[in-house]
Amino acid sequence: MHVLYPVCGGIDGHAAPLTACLRRVRDDGQMPTELVDCGTTYRARIAFRPWVQAHQCPVVAMESTGVYGKPV
Repeated sequence: MHVLYPVCGGIDGHAAPLTACLRRVRDDGQMPTELVDCGTTYRARIAFRPWVQAHQCPVVAMESTGVYGKPV
């Protein structure tokens, strides 16, 4: 399989916390996963940004069901 993005992230939105997942494809084919929880306030989301940037993650997708994704 051709890897388009060796580093990518996903965010699952809920009422209180956001849960973010980051995966990186290594040269040996392993894909370690790192999880972090983040609040939904503006300040919490701004504080979350450096975590994504530190991992040089160019693509982040968000999944949310219900109305929880609207304020994000």
